Amino acid sequence: MKLITAPHLVCVLAVIGTLASLSFAEIGGRSGRSKTFNGTATVGNGECRFSISLEPVSFAVNSVAGKYKLVEVSIENRGTTPLVLSSDQDHFDAVINGQVVPAVLSLQRADSVLWDSYSISTRKDLAYPLRVGAAMAAVGGRDIVAEYMSMFVFLPADRVSGIPTEFRYTIASLGTTVTLRQPPATAQ
Repeated sequence: MKLITAPHLVCVLAVIGTLASLSFAEIGGRSGRSKTFNGTATVGNGECRFSISLEPVSFAVNSVAGKYKLVEVSIENRGTTPLVLSSDQDHFDAVINGQVVPAVLSLQRADSVLWDSYSISTRKDLAYPLRVGAAMAAVGGRDIVAEYMSMFVFLPADRVSGIPTEFRYTIASLGTTVTLRQPPATAQ
C-alpha cells in the first residue's frame, strides 16, 4: 500500500482550500428569464398593446446617471385611430414592494441638466411621443399592419427598492389606465 507523503498532502489540502474559498460570484451565473409585462387598451375600433421586458439583474444594477431606472415600453397600435399622448396629462407608475412609484415622462422638464447633456439624436429617442400612428389595412386583404413605437420612462432610482410587480399607464386621451402585468405562469 502506498502512503501519501507530506508534500502530496499539503498539495491536496491547498487545492481543497482554494476550491472552498471561491465565492459564488466567481462561479456564478443565472438561468432566470426576463420578466415581461403586458396590457391592452381599446383605441378607436382596434386594440393597442403595451409591453415591457425587464431583465432583473440589469434592472437592479443599471441606472441613468445614478438617478433613474430606465424602462422601455413597446406600443403596438392595431387600431385605425392614432393614440394621442401627453406628457402633461398622462401618468406612468410602477408598483414595487406594494408602493406606487411615479415615473418621469418628460426628462427635459424634470432634469434639464441631464437632458442637455445628451446629443440631439438621443434626446429625440428619449422624448415622450405625442402620438402613436394608426394601423393600416394591408393591401388586398383584411390583415392589419400595426404601428409600432417604443418610448422610455424614468423611475427615480432612490425610490426603486426591487423589481416592479406591475405598471400602470394612465392615458388621458383614452380616459383609462392600462395595467401591465406578467402573464400567469404556465405549467411545464
